[in-house]
Amino acid sequence: CGSGRWAKSLFPDGSEAPVSNVSQYLGVDYSSTMSNESARCLSQIQTARVVRGDARRDGLLAEACASFFGAPDRIVASYVLDILDEKDLQRV
Repeated sequence: CGSGRWAKSLFPDGSEAPVSNVSQYLGVDYSSTMSNESARCLSQIQTARVVRGDARRDGLLAEACASFFGAPDRIVASYVLDILDEKDLQRV
């Protein structure tokens, strides 16, 4: 999820009236620095959540989505394929 700036842009002025039919956002980042920064950036948006975790762990995304919002209708994974090793890429 990085710094959270892109996600925040989905909610203009930090309001609950989202752009592009996005009503909820869940960010996952392995880095504690980035997940903390993203959580801080999105703290005023009630329907945005950030969790720290390794998205390669089986079930992490399903657990995170279920605990916050239920099944997602979209998943955006930016810069994820760049950091996966060959073994992980084969699983994808």
